[in-house]
Amino acid sequence: MDRAETKGSRKSGTVSKVSEFHGPPVAGPSLPGPSGHMQQPPQAGSSVSNSNHALYLQKVRESSEAVNSGDFRRAVQLYSEAIKLDPSNPILFTNRSAAYAKLQQYQKSLEDARKAKEINPKWAK
Repeated sequence: MDRAETKGSRKSGTVSKVSEFHGPPVAGPSLPGPSGHMQQPPQAGSSVSNSNHALYLQKVRESSEAVNSGDFRRAVQLYSEAIKLDPSNPILFTNRSAAYAKLQQYQKSLEDARKAKEINPKWAK
């Protein structure tokens, strides 16, 4: 096997690990974006305070818009800001994982996918 094949095999192995954790972007019951990325208010038991709720929704909305326009770097930044406001929401980690995968940052994508599963072991994505 030549060097290019080895590198490609390693990359596709990581891609398959990432895809184990999430399929298509997540759609939610409220404020679904056109791409299916989550634009949902914080989950029950969320750590988002009332004063930060509007900011949280703005970050989630803007992150979905960034994904829809193909600006995955911006989406990662915005999901990260939303995660700071609600670090217990597996949906945010799943969506940031998908954005990292689009940027071919597979290790970071896998880390976020694992974090989503750690937060909620029953999380299907």
